[in-house]
Amino acid sequence: MSVDLYVAIKSSFSIRSMFGELMVTLKKIFPGCGIPPLSLVRYKDGEHWPTTRDLIPDSSVPMYLVLFEGEPEAVGLLSVEGNLGIIMGAQRTNLEYVLGAAIAITVAQQHGAMIEDERRFFSSRVYLSSKEMLAALQIHSGAPLPSSMRQQSELFQFGIY
Repeated sequence: MSVDLYVAIKSSFSIRSMFGELMVTLKKIFPGCGIPPLSLVRYKDGEHWPTTRDLIPDSSVPMYLVLFEGEPEAVGLLSVEGNLGIIMGAQRTNLEYVLGAAIAITVAQQHGAMIEDERRFFSSRVYLSSKEMLAALQIHSGAPLPSSMRQQSELFQFGIY
């Protein structure tokens, strides 16, 4: 079963245009780690396709995928009745969950919206502000953090609420 988040969007937007702010969010979540470049593909019939399009909503593209270059994790993005649906279900790893949450944080900041987490996967609450979601993704450890993004992601505990 996938983990889904929803963010109300006020208007259409370019996915690639948010990548700069998304990288800032990821650096806050993974301090001291190198963050690989992000890529965007179109997902259709179980296949990844290159795309020059990147608007949400876009009825001609059923789903986009955002990926870290060189990593298998992918987060699906689709328009659902005025909301951006963020779907994490390909690999079901902590790294995929963090990427999806970081996308939700970034879009929520840009659109002044709350993040809906129906399954309460990231918090005990269904609706979270971008700041509350970011706080839920902080690692509280007295020990030094690993230097790799993947290793740091394994320190998160999700779905325990």
